[in-house]
Amino acid sequence: MIIESVKLYIDLIERVFEFIEGKRRTKKVMQTPLGETLQKVTVAQQHLTDAIESIDVIREQVMAERTQLDQLLAEVEKKKAQYNEATSDLRATQNLLTQDQKKLRTALGVNSSREKLIGFLSGIIASTIATAIWVLGSNLISALNSSA
Repeated sequence: MIIESVKLYIDLIERVFEFIEGKRRTKKVMQTPLGETLQKVTVAQQHLTDAIESIDVIREQVMAERTQLDQLLAEVEKKKAQYNEATSDLRATQNLLTQDQKKLRTALGVNSSREKLIGFLSGIIASTIATAIWVLGSNLISALNSSA
């Protein structure tokens, strides 16, 4: 029993020494070129982690901007459809107006080219008659003044 106790005590001391020696070895390894390499690898790993986080942030921004762009494109398509609808409504209204004007002229018996020609000729005739009256009137007045 005492021997077993001593063995346990010795095992415990050996484990403590192994633990302490392991820490010393780690410190020695970190001071060697291999240790520097491990430190560089740790720094590089941290930089890669930062880069991945930055890429994730940029990806989120791109997705948000893509969503906004899709919304704007949908609005443009909606406005384009509204424009096309308004344009077709305008054409239909213009066609109806033209048809209504034609129906009104037909109902009133107005033929625009014929009526314009008649108006032009009657204007010439009226001007000729007015000129004849003016000349005849001035001759009559002169004749009356000379006889008196």
